[in-house]
Amino acid sequence: MADFVPKGFYALERAVLLIARELNESLWDHAKMTLSEINAYERLGETAHYKDLRRTLEGIELSLRDRKTGELPDDSIEERFKAYQESQKLLRTALNAGELQSVLQFVRTGERFDQPAEAWAQENAMSWFDDGLTYVETGGTHLVLIPPFVPGAPLDVNFQEIENGVWASIEDSFSDWYYSASGPMADVEVRERDKGGRPLEYDWDAVKEYALGLVKQHGRPGRTNKRLPSKSQLAEAVMNEWARKGVELAEPTVRRYITTWLKDL
Repeated sequence: MADFVPKGFYALERAVLLIARELNESLWDHAKMTLSEINAYERLGETAHYKDLRRTLEGIELSLRDRKTGELPDDSIEERFKAYQESQKLLRTALNAGELQSVLQFVRTGERFDQPAEAWAQENAMSWFDDGLTYVETGGTHLVLIPPFVPGAPLDVNFQEIENGVWASIEDSFSDWYYSASGPMADVEVRERDKGGRPLEYDWDAVKEYALGLVKQHGRPGRTNKRLPSKSQLAEAVMNEWARKGVELAEPTVRRYITTWLKDL
C-alpha cells in the first residue's frame, strides 16, 4: 500500500524522528549508536515501520549483550526508543489540539481537504503511527497499472486492485508548527544560549523589514507563488542576505520570527 502514497507526503514516522533528534541531539549522536540501530531509525517511513521497531532493537540489544553477564554496555538504546515514543505523543497531541493540521487526499482524484483535529482523538489514531501512514478506507476498489503494459494479457497481469480511500499528510503545516511557540523548537533561543552562553544580538527589526519587503515584492509564500512557494524559501532568502553581510542567522530562529511576522500582516 505504501507504494501508492502520493508523492511529497510526509510519513508520520519521519516527523517523529526529526522531533526526537532535535529535542536531545546528544542522545542521538551517531557516534554513540551502532550502524544497525542507525539504519533501524533511518528506514522508518520508507522500508520499515514503527510497529516493527521494538523487535528490531531487541535483536540489536541481543547482539551487544555480554556473553557472560548478559548485560548491555548502557541503556542508550532503550532511552532512544522511549524518546521516540515521547515524540509520538507530542505530535499526536499537536494534531489533536489543531496546532498541527493534517490533510487528507483522495487516492484516485488527488482532491485534498483538511482532516478534523478530532480525528486524532480516536482510539485507532495511534495505530496510524505504526506504519507511518494515515489511511482511511472509503469503500470500493480501483485498478492501478503495473508497468510495463502487456497487450492481451489478463487484467491481473497488467493491473493491481487497490482499495479506495484517502491518505493523510502533515507536510503542509509541519514546518509552521515545528517552529511555532507551541512546537518542539519553541525554546530554540534558550537551547542556543545553553550551548554557548548568551545568544548573539541581531537587528531583528532590520531582518523583519527585509523579509516583509520580499513579501510585498513577491507576495505571501504559498504554492501559487513561484518565487516564494513556501516559508522555507523566504527564510532562506533572508539568511542568504545576512550571510552576504557576514552574519550567520540560525534557521530555527528565522523561521519562528517569519511565522509571527506573517500572522501580523
